[in-house]
Formats: sequence, structure tokens, C-alpha cells
Amino acid sequence: MGKKIDLIFEALGLPCEKHMIDMSKQEQKESWFLKFNPNGRIPTIVDPNNNNFAVFESGAILIYLCDRYDDAGKYLPKSGNERSIVMQWMFFQMAGLGPMFGQVGHFLNYAPETNAYGIKRYVEEAKRLMSVLDLQLREAGTKYIAGNTPSVADMCIVPWLPLHQMMQVKIEDYPHLAKYVNTCKADALFKKCVFDPLEDMMKSDRVTAMMKRTGERVKEVYGA
Repeated sequence: MGKKIDLIFEALGLPCEKHMIDMSKQEQKESWFLKFNPNGRIPTIVDPNNNNFAVFESGAILIYLCDRYDDAGKYLPKSGNERSIVMQWMFFQMAGLGPMFGQVGHFLNYAPETNAYGIKRYVEEAKRLMSVLDLQLREAGTKYIAGNTPSVADMCIVPWLPLHQMMQVKIEDYPHLAKYVNTCKADALFKKCVFDPLEDMMKSDRVTAMMKRTGERVKEVYGA
């Protein structure tokens, strides 16, 4: 998800020249792009300060940029248990939250017909993962996932959480997670890179139609 990379560039104050990829035209599969990312996916970065070194996969990009440009270890500690904790929650998102929420999006929005098994399978798993986050925040007693200041773990997790609306799941059912989301909404970094663009996007006809379609599928599977 490109939002993670927007967040880290903004947080570190790094200059960034964006090249928008038109995936409807399969630009990400063209030979020039595959030289940078053999998997043909976004995001991918090229660092002009390091002989145009290319990095793909969002987690790898976050680690690379922090190791190279976050001298103080503000967003990813340089060593020790603190670094491990942040990376554990990074990989929780990459191995669980992202893929499962992605499958929810597929079965609710893109599948050609309603698939009750697929919808229930992934909605329930997404809800379980939200419960894991809720428990972590409750037990740790911290403002953010891995401490009392934002880290790359939050940059990974926060952009996915608004998808609860697509599932017709109330964030209030996860009180500690709801408080965390409100904390992030009030944070200038997340407000600028995640929540303000989301607010604008939710007003579009495309998203309005999508929310109507996904809501109808949820009701079809779970009942009114």
C-alpha cells in the first residue's frame, strides 16, 4: 500500500519525486518497471543518493529508509528489544492484516458474484486481527502499537483500518483500537497522509457505489 511510503517520506522530511503508475494499463508489468521490481507491484523506490538503488516491497522500503535516513531511530529503533517489537508489529500487518483485509476487499467488491464462504472467511479473520490489535493496545497501555510515539509499525497498520467500514464492522466494538484510531486522526502526520485524503476519497461517486455494493453483499451474507 502506497500510503506507508507517503508516511515515511513525510515523517523523515525526505524529498520525493513521484511517478504515478497506471495499473489499468498494466504499466507495472512493463520491462522498464520490472528492472526495478521483478514482481511488478507498487510501491517501489529508487534512491538517487545511493547510485539509484531500487527497493521494492513496502516493509523493505520502510526498513531501508529508516536505516539510511532516520539517524536517531525515531521511527525504527536501531537495535535491541525496541526494534524487535516495532518489527514484529510491522510483520503482523504484512503477513496478516494486509492480506486478510485485501481478501475482504476482493470478495466484497471485486468478486463477480457473492461468495458467502469467502466473505465470512475473511471478514471473520479481519475481525480477529482487529481484536489482536485491541488486546495489544489494552495490555501495553500505550498510545501507539509499539510505544507512546508513532513508529513504522503504525505506518503499516493505520492505512488499513478504515476498511472496517467496508465490512460494516463498528470500530467502537474494539474500544482500545477505536481510541488508537482517534489518536492517529489527531496526529498531524497521519491526518495529512491518511485521513484527509480518505475523507476526500469517500466523497467520490466511485467509492459511494463501492460502499453500496459491499454493504449489500454483507447484508446478503449476514442478514440485516
